[in-house]
Amino acid sequence: MQFTFTANTALLEDRLHKLARAVGVAPGVVIKEEARGILRQVIALTPPGRTKQSAEDKFWGVKQATGYALGRAAIKSDLFGGKRRSPARYSSIGLFQRIGSSTQVPPRNLGREGQTVGVNLGWEQSKRIRIYRKFWRPDAGIAEMTAFHKRYQNPRTGRVGIVSQSTIGRWKVQDQMWVSDSAANRYLRHLQSRVGWAKGGWAAGLIATGERPPHWIARHAAAAGTVRPNFGVNPFFYATARAVKIPNYQNMVNAAVATRERITQRKIDRIIAGKAVNLGFMVVEARA
Repeated sequence: MQFTFTANTALLEDRLHKLARAVGVAPGVVIKEEARGILRQVIALTPPGRTKQSAEDKFWGVKQATGYALGRAAIKSDLFGGKRRSPARYSSIGLFQRIGSSTQVPPRNLGREGQTVGVNLGWEQSKRIRIYRKFWRPDAGIAEMTAFHKRYQNPRTGRVGIVSQSTIGRWKVQDQMWVSDSAANRYLRHLQSRVGWAKGGWAAGLIATGERPPHWIARHAAAAGTVRPNFGVNPFFYATARAVKIPNYQNMVNAAVATRERITQRKIDRIIAGKAVNLGFMVVEARA
């Protein structure tokens, strides 16, 4: 499912042209600078590591690097488990289980043991459990693991909640796919390579304004978004982000636009009042 986000920038555009007239520069110069500002803010508000607008000198620093780490950790937790805020007994179980040194228990009646199969746990030799036979998939490929993953993903957030259980006869089994370590690592790398996709939708636009975001965001610029810039005569700037699946994302975009509207108006007010103001591309000195 693909979502499209738009923002009403009529008020912002009007204020940008007023600002350009107030300082005596071409509108394209102001539009370029303010486009950079709004895209920086949208990226800051976009998960992973969603934050309020950071200070200019820290924007691409610690907070964004932490966002990258958080995104990678969230994927690993969904796939293979980790601590979650839930009282559920199995809240730390992931959607996939690494087989490691675990082995299947030889059936007593070959071909008649039903839908489940016993497993000797490699990390707890004295423990034996039963799993869904069809979920023992040592050589699962990325396509198969992706299909299984999507069955249990929240379509709005892309996250996996508490792993469910199926009742099979007298057994209760986790809805987990058991895979080899190599299959698990391959799929983990595949998903973690997409960290930054939502932020990366705006990367092409940001690059067009002269700024280069971190690699983990910039690498998605070509695939995750588009940009149409013109900072010359009759300037305009259009940027889009593709396939963003974040709840209430429209509100984040609107908030970024509203913030730039207020910032632009404050700059205009300061210039009219004869106060100094830093426009990014130039500093207007205070008038005596």
